[in-house]
Amino acid sequence: MTEVARTETVASEIPVTIVLPSGGSRSADVPRDVPVRELIPELTTSLQLPTTGPDGRPTSYRLDSKALGRELREDETLGSAGIPEGDRLMLTADVTAGA
Repeated sequence: MTEVARTETVASEIPVTIVLPSGGSRSADVPRDVPVRELIPELTTSLQLPTTGPDGRPTSYRLDSKALGRELREDETLGSAGIPEGDRLMLTADVTAGA
């Protein structure tokens, strides 16, 4: 019974590589069922990424899947998007040009 519980725990996370805005990368087991809108703040906090730009404005981030070749929508989870194990997820600062 312990093995079944452990399998369910492992299945609830997807091993991926997070590619940082600086170009570095980190391996992580990321929850399969958490929406991207909740996942990005967790990643930026745990990776100690800046939350404000040089101009003092808040910095927002986006998450792109190399395997899928697209940006992940905020309402998607990694599971619903079909992210495969070992995917490279690019965490990119989403820069909006000033007016």
